Amino acid sequence: MSEDPSQLSSAYLYRLDQLPLKGSLKTIPWSDTYWPDQKGSIDDRWNQRTPISFGFIPPSQEEVKRMSHADLYHLSPAEKYDLLMGRYDYPLFWEVRANQNVSPSALEWAGICDGWSMASIQFEEPKPQDQLNPDGIVIPFGSSDIKAVLDYAMAYHFDPTYLQAGDNCKGPICSGLNAGAFHIILTNQIAIQNHAFIMDRSPTNEIWNQPVYAYDLELVGSVNPDSGTRGVRVKGVVSYIDELSAPEVDPVLGTPKQKISKMFVDYALDLDQEGRIIGGRYLRKSSRPDSAWFPYGNFEFTGYYSGLSKLLP
Repeated sequence: MSEDPSQLSSAYLYRLDQLPLKGSLKTIPWSDTYWPDQKGSIDDRWNQRTPISFGFIPPSQEEVKRMSHADLYHLSPAEKYDLLMGRYDYPLFWEVRANQNVSPSALEWAGICDGWSMASIQFEEPKPQDQLNPDGIVIPFGSSDIKAVLDYAMAYHFDPTYLQAGDNCKGPICSGLNAGAFHIILTNQIAIQNHAFIMDRSPTNEIWNQPVYAYDLELVGSVNPDSGTRGVRVKGVVSYIDELSAPEVDPVLGTPKQKISKMFVDYALDLDQEGRIIGGRYLRKSSRPDSAWFPYGNFEFTGYYSGLSKLLP
């Protein structure tokens, strides 16, 4: 994958003096768990006293009819969505259960952080609600129940176009996205275009996709350039939305439960005679993202996921 920032947009500015040193999105993405594969993904019955991820079978239609509102609340997001769609054979639940990635032995970091990151920058945060299924049964959804199905659909069933600079690391350690490319993408996307992007913040074979929403940088002096006519050192923080440690019944945006983290950066930019950024490198122990990307296109709820249109703001 090319590290050329134009992979994301041909409208980017490249001159350092045209790129704001601070920026923040007007609309902040929301936090959610990444629905770990080792916890059953969206089959996890998370909202009960003792969460259970594997080893259970969804209730039959007759059992559902006898269940209380509280009992139904304890079902997994996939079970609830299947019931909303009037499917007592649970196609979504069994699809997730059959996914070879979903296993108690899955890697700790494996999940659908890509789906969550895309959903959080594309849609408003869902609110808890009750919905009637075709048989008149009230299906209760928490905010994270709805997020789960949306995240899963984004990860596995929607087919957007992805714009990406940098590549996913395949080895134990990688150099990450070029610092010059990252500076151009960060400043243009957040401060100029007011459009979120997603970064894989880990330059290792682990993948941790995070929606970026703000940054605060400063120019701290000159450095010898690797290319071009002069070099400038940049230090600061990049703010991103982090995963929840567990799902939540209520929305988290604007509350103390919203998870925000900061990535500290320290890098050099190489400039040409016109002050355009033509390269860069990370310094000392700077954090360095692996890639920067975002989806675009129409995200229409069709087919089995048409029911999501009832659940979202």
